[in-house]
Amino acid sequence: MVRGLARIFALVLLLLAPSSLAAAQETSAGAAPRRPEQLDPAAPLTLRPEGPLRPLAERVARMLSLRAQVAITVGEPPPPGVPEAVPAAHVGLIREGAEVLVTLGGPQGLLYQSRLDLPPARDAAVRAVALAVEALRDAALEGPPPSDRAEGPGARPGERVSFVYYEQEGGLFGVRRRIEPIARPTIYLRLLLGFSTARDTALVGPGVGVGLCIDMSCLVLEGDLPLIPEERSTSLGEIVQYRPISVGMRFQVRPWRWGDFVPGLTFGVLTRFGNAWIEATDASQTVTAFGLRGTLELAWIFAAPFEIVLEPGIDFVSNPARFVREGEVIFLEDVVTVWGVIGVRLRP
Repeated sequence: MVRGLARIFALVLLLLAPSSLAAAQETSAGAAPRRPEQLDPAAPLTLRPEGPLRPLAERVARMLSLRAQVAITVGEPPPPGVPEAVPAAHVGLIREGAEVLVTLGGPQGLLYQSRLDLPPARDAAVRAVALAVEALRDAALEGPPPSDRAEGPGARPGERVSFVYYEQEGGLFGVRRRIEPIARPTIYLRLLLGFSTARDTALVGPGVGVGLCIDMSCLVLEGDLPLIPEERSTSLGEIVQYRPISVGMRFQVRPWRWGDFVPGLTFGVLTRFGNAWIEATDASQTVTAFGLRGTLELAWIFAAPFEIVLEPGIDFVSNPARFVREGEVIFLEDVVTVWGVIGVRLRP
């Protein structure tokens, strides 16, 4: 009896074994293995922005970390001049005029690129770049569609060729790209708040400046007009008043950036000219002066491209303005003047 039941059980196992093996084969065939040209889903992403885009890339990394299941880090800038030469799972961020070029390296030398106009608002720019990176990563995970079998004498059995084809807009030769200006204008308004260390007098007045910027450096032409005239006394007790217009040309350099705060330094030349007069006698003279100006500045980008600037500076005048009265020389300004400025600047 027992032997009969054992034989029946063995027969049932033999009958079920082929169907179980076929089901296992179908299950394994349903889960297709990852092709070599597909990006590994577990590969961490490394954002590699050029210098000015690093604060933006750090915000994009924080946003992507909340969505992606892999680590997101910010690395070194992409290779200069060859932003496409980034390894797999590395994302290059390059500013090209008003656009940002986003480049994701894929396996086997594949490249995924996208261009987008960077919105002026900071949060909108972060979202736009994050969405572009996610779209490129999804494309790299899916990979290019496999083509037909390779043909030719060097093809191996079962070998397939994968490729990505980007058709140029406008036909074979493409469209002519818009040429972006290298130099961009800047303009600012400011309020002069100074103090004469030798005369113990205040310096107050408005100022304006215009210039051209290339990257983080600018050459500006600016002017200041004090509201409170300088006053000097002659040996006869007469009061000489002097209110000059200051015109300067300075070179501004901003080598660092800490988020929305940008320190910098400037240096250049300035000249002052105006009338000096004695109100009681109507005597007046046109006087001039020439010197050097150097400053430190700290800009806060509160709503790009607008920023608030705090700027302490110092003026050194080699030939101070002077008023000559009956053989007497009255110096109308100090050789060294310390001053400070707060202003609003529009800067690209």
